[in-house]
Amino acid sequence: MLVDNEVSNPSCVPAWGLSIALDLGNEVLLFDGGPSPDALARNAVVAGIDLARVTTVVVSHGHGDHVNGLTALPDPTKVAVYLPSCVPRRVARFLESKGFAIQFVSDWMEIRRGIYVSKPFPEPICEQFLVLDLGSYLAMIVGCSHPSILSMVEEARRYLAKPVKIVIGGMHLFTSSERWIEELFEELRKLGVERIAPIHCSGSLAKEVGRKVFGEGLLDVAGCSCLDLWALW
Repeated sequence: MLVDNEVSNPSCVPAWGLSIALDLGNEVLLFDGGPSPDALARNAVVAGIDLARVTTVVVSHGHGDHVNGLTALPDPTKVAVYLPSCVPRRVARFLESKGFAIQFVSDWMEIRRGIYVSKPFPEPICEQFLVLDLGSYLAMIVGCSHPSILSMVEEARRYLAKPVKIVIGGMHLFTSSERWIEELFEELRKLGVERIAPIHCSGSLAKEVGRKVFGEGLLDVAGCSCLDLWALW
């Protein structure tokens, strides 16, 4: 976890936005870039992530708090960016002007073995998400979940025909009531979700309610946290 509103390490910079690094061993895949190149660069150092190893970026949606930090990457010409096909073209033009190679996503794509980018949801804001196939179950990484986290989980289950057990990312709940969040989380449990990490635009109340609904399944992470998705069971 590179960038979030909150941090797990005082040396880390909090920033309203989101960036998550997946260390795949021989390369790093970045999901979103956060709002600021300074925050991404500093937090990557604290977290022990070499941004020069980033070969691939998946952008959830076109808002600046998920895109602007990508300019911290040292050599954009060596980085492929997977962008939802329905984002405003100014987002693509901005990234192309920095040297990034853009790959527009209009349907599900397997970008690495067992790593998928979803088809974009066009409304209310064009957004896509990342799915990791961990064998018998799936883990989802989401940016803001503008289309509804329930719809996104259902889509991943439908396409990959496996249960989604882990959901990490922004869920856009920071203005929602406790009752509404609790009902939403109960619906996620019914869909098979067992571990949840509500960060960024999820709001602090979502963590409190998540602990109530999911118990030890609430993953309390923040900027500069490290999580081994393969070791949760």
